[in-house]
Amino acid sequence: MPTALVIIDYTKCEPCVRAYTRAVYKETFKVSRNYSKECSLRKSLAFFGGLNLCIKYCVDQVVFADLEDRLEITLRPRFLLTSLQDLIKYKMLVSLNEILPRARKKGYGVGAFNTSNLEITQAIVRAGVELNSPIIVETSEKAIKYAGIENIAEMIITIAKKVKVPVVLHLDHGRSFDIVRACIKNHYTSVMIDGSHLPFKENLKLTRRVVRFAHKYQVSVEAELGRLAGIEDDISVKRDEAIYTEPDQAKRFFEESECDALAIAIGTSHGAYKFKGRPKLRIDILKEIANLVKIPLVLHGASGVKRKWINRVNRFGGRLAHTRGVPDRLIREAVKNGISKINTDTDLRIAFTAGLREYLVKHPENFDPRKSLSYARELMVGVVKQRIEVFGSVNQA
Repeated sequence: MPTALVIIDYTKCEPCVRAYTRAVYKETFKVSRNYSKECSLRKSLAFFGGLNLCIKYCVDQVVFADLEDRLEITLRPRFLLTSLQDLIKYKMLVSLNEILPRARKKGYGVGAFNTSNLEITQAIVRAGVELNSPIIVETSEKAIKYAGIENIAEMIITIAKKVKVPVVLHLDHGRSFDIVRACIKNHYTSVMIDGSHLPFKENLKLTRRVVRFAHKYQVSVEAELGRLAGIEDDISVKRDEAIYTEPDQAKRFFEESECDALAIAIGTSHGAYKFKGRPKLRIDILKEIANLVKIPLVLHGASGVKRKWINRVNRFGGRLAHTRGVPDRLIREAVKNGISKINTDTDLRIAFTAGLREYLVKHPENFDPRKSLSYARELMVGVVKQRIEVFGSVNQA
């Protein structure tokens, strides 16, 4: 099969690319600059999602490059595509913009679940399929460093392309333009730029830069305003450094940054140890922000950290301290008052740990990691399904 190299000037977004474009066939070494009549590719171009893509041939690899930013993106089509309708039908992933506005309008939330390996990813996607729910699979910078960005992106894409529910591949808590750029290069359909540690103007400046860049590739952007206490991977914020999101600043931030979703701080925190006393969220702040900000709002640090899972880990040799997560009733109240995306990481880590410990203690003769990992995966499927039910996204795919 021929391999084509297609270079596109995104400043000339037209359905049929006749200029600023070249196609190089490795088999015949033909070069056609303007898709003249004798060019065999001329009639096989279709415009979709901002990209001009050859869809007539079973292309092994197509590389898109923005002439302005010199960002190269490799796209490997799943099937032999013969029409624009086929391209839409077999699109593997979606962005936040294709699922969150509907969620906000209809009053349900969509779960965003962190992954760092195969079993966690399988559990997340399978739960979404079984409950017919849209799913956001997200990776932190530390997960990317652990697994390798190409490895983890290809794994998620491979799993997502086999299912019929919408799946978003999302960067969680990206702290720099460089990591955003790397994720877009590796087919992430959504990114988060977290400038919440910066002064307001610097956060806004960084977010605007990311938005301008990401939107050229139809990649959605989540931003954050306000600071959550707690620890998530390499991000650590002391409780006395946490800052609630100010509604007026949130309005200005979304209007000037043009981000697609905004994570706000209303009392949650990252990690397992969220509340010292009775769990409480500032629903009053949420209501005020939701009235001013017309894009989907995001709740981070939202794991439930249920006592039964802490007990299950400790029953089989763990030493986790008892703590309080965000109760289901508060999650439902947050969704009711404007939250559209809810992040969950800790709950999956604890369920995974419980499953591994329990299986290995009950089966000391086992030395096949597939068996212990499969057991842990089943527990995580149950946790994700329970979260989806709380968020209200069952049958919303």
